[in-house]
Amino acid sequence: MQDYINTYLFNYVLHVIKRYKGNPVLDITWIPRRNPVQTGIALAQAGKVQEAIELLNRAVSRDPDNGDTLNARAGILFSTGRLEDALADSSRAIALDPHSPDLYVNRGNILRRMKRVEEAGEDYSKALAIDPGDPVTWSLLAGILNKLKRYDDALTASDTAIRIDPSCENAWYQRGNSLFVLDRFEEALDAYTHAPSVYPSDRYEWKARSERLKKEGRVEEAKKASEWAAMIAMKRLNIKKCEAAIKKKEK
Repeated sequence: MQDYINTYLFNYVLHVIKRYKGNPVLDITWIPRRNPVQTGIALAQAGKVQEAIELLNRAVSRDPDNGDTLNARAGILFSTGRLEDALADSSRAIALDPHSPDLYVNRGNILRRMKRVEEAGEDYSKALAIDPGDPVTWSLLAGILNKLKRYDDALTASDTAIRIDPSCENAWYQRGNSLFVLDRFEEALDAYTHAPSVYPSDRYEWKARSERLKKEGRVEEAKKASEWAAMIAMKRLNIKKCEAAIKKKEK
């Protein structure tokens, strides 16, 4: 299985890869050096983050209106915790291509990390207005709506994601969170246990990854790994609470 952290960074700029031919694997040898976007992504995935940023800085200087380059740099800056710079690049990329749903999702992810939750939700909604068939974006919107305590709306969003793709793990997790707060414990338990995790389910493994990434200076990736550890712990705690509430109800 491909390392989740690399997948997270790669998915951030996935729409760029779609425009090119080739096999996007973690091997920089296959990438033509004349293509700064793919080279930058591969360098970042190989741990050469500063080299990737410098390469993309030169590319932006040569062609400041290239949305693909701006978006790639935004993704890499985001992964290192330079959120304001990432947001600036992401917004410029959207101005150049306002009809790309992926760009709105990318900026939404940055805004969510900056705790600008309502703005993140607006960007996810803009992405869905362009491409309503993306289950991952629906699940991201569900998470935002849960944070805003709009649990019925969050449930609608997660259910939409599940209808599109029943294997969307985050959608089941967000559905469980909504139902749990609404005291619908049987349904919440079913949601929490429905979809098996496609990523490592040991929260201590994620915590260890977080510490390793932090030492390497990969700030946002470390935070994401830490989030996964917390999510696993919260999910398990909520499952126990659901089971206890159901038993109490049956007495």
